Order: sequence, then structure tokens, then C-alpha cells
Amino acid sequence: MNLARAHFERINAKQTATQMAAYGEMQNATAYELKLAQLGSDKHRLKQLQSTELKTELKAKLIDGYLPYVDGVLDSGSGVQDEVVMTMMVWCLDLRQYAKALEVGRYALIHSLVMPDAFKRTVACLLTEEMADNELKRQKQGETIDIDALHALQELLADESLPKLAADMPDQVRAKLYLAIGRHYLASAKETGQGADLAVDALSMALALDDKCGGKADLASAKKLANA
Repeated sequence: MNLARAHFERINAKQTATQMAAYGEMQNATAYELKLAQLGSDKHRLKQLQSTELKTELKAKLIDGYLPYVDGVLDSGSGVQDEVVMTMMVWCLDLRQYAKALEVGRYALIHSLVMPDAFKRTVACLLTEEMADNELKRQKQGETIDIDALHALQELLADESLPKLAADMPDQVRAKLYLAIGRHYLASAKETGQGADLAVDALSMALALDDKCGGKADLASAKKLANA
């Protein structure tokens, strides 16, 4: 998408979301309906693929066609329920575009938006579980994780300006976040000698939330390094 087109879509989406704020949803708004139809077509293309890798590659090609619209809706600050915006948050998570996913997530939590029915989870739960699962998988593969994004998610969930219960989720899901953070600092401690105390804190929290999260051996290693 060229810059002129992206600018037009962003401004148009902002104006549309602002106008529809009184109704609480984007239903029947022309800009939204056009983008929703595009999403339906692209979802059909994705369903034709069986490989997760191929689906991810296609999402990476398609997402730029939606982000100007997403930015426009966020710019409006209207808090209108929008299936396109919420679906793009999920795509951003799939692509590890965490900064944008968290930007959309914050907007959604502030305005008490909900996920489309197909996703079944709350915004906070989905954000946390998808990011944690992504990074735990990378850790198992020996790859570098995005620790800054995980800390940014922590800060978002702890933001007291959010509506009450906005960050509510099953303890088992929150434990995954602390497990990923703890394992990051444990690996750092093993490699550099730094971070053992941070690993102990995070892993202790993970196990306090879910004693079956798989972090017991990690915590024992972290404590040994911290006391060395």
C-alpha cells in the first residue's frame, strides 16, 4: 500500500470510528464494512493453507493492508467495537509484532472491547497466553526472546488506570508469562552470572500461580546460582 493510500485509510477510519461512537459499534459504517469484507476474503485464503508457516507468511504480506485502518480507529479514541481491529491484534501476535499488538490491546482494555466470538478468550488472556506461548516456544528452540515485550505486557496488566478486572485471567495463563521471564533471566545468569535473583522472583511467582507450570527445576537452578 502506497503512502497516500495508507494516509487516506487512516484518516477515513478515524472519521468513521468517531462518527460511530454514539452507536458503540462499527456495524453498517461503509469504511468498516469494506475492510470487514476484505478480511473475510483474506481469512478464506488463509483457510486454504494447512501449514502454520505458510499462514504466517501470508499474514505478513496481508497485514500492511489493514494497519492504516487500525491506526485510524485508534487515533479516534472512540472505543467502538471493531472486529477488524481486534483480529489484527491477533495477527500482530502471530507475527511477533508485539508493539502494535500491545498498542491495540491497551486500547481494547481501556474501552472494555471484546474479542470476536471465534477467539473465545478475553483480550488480556489472549494477549498474555499468545505472547507467553510464542516466547516459551522460542526458548525451547534456543532462540532469543523479546524480553522487553514481555515486560511491556507486565506493565500493561498492572496499569491501575485500566477498568476493574480488565486484566483478569486464569492463574495458569499468567503463570506462563512469569515462566518465560524467569527462564530468560535464568539463561542470562548461566551465561553471564547476572540475573539469578530476577529469575528466582519470576519463577517463584509462576509456581505460586500454577505449581504445575513446569518451572520447579528452573527455580532450583536459579536459587543455586543466586546463592553461589
